[in-house]
Amino acid sequence: MNKNQAKTITLGFGVFLLLGIFLFMFWMAAFPYDEVEHEREEIAAEKAEQRAKAIKKLQVEYMSEHH
Repeated sequence: MNKNQAKTITLGFGVFLLLGIFLFMFWMAAFPYDEVEHEREEIAAEKAEQRAKAIKKLQVEYMSEHH
């Protein structure tokens, strides 16, 4: 490998690294982490699970009463 090839490889790697950094910065700016939103998602998931359990209980009660 001569000097020109080494320079080309190094510059190519540098450009690739910069593009990766810019992509990461764009992603963080476009989709920031929101602590409150994630807490709401967890609460909503818990409530959905509770509703599913309640519906299942009602279904079991209905089946035992009507069949």
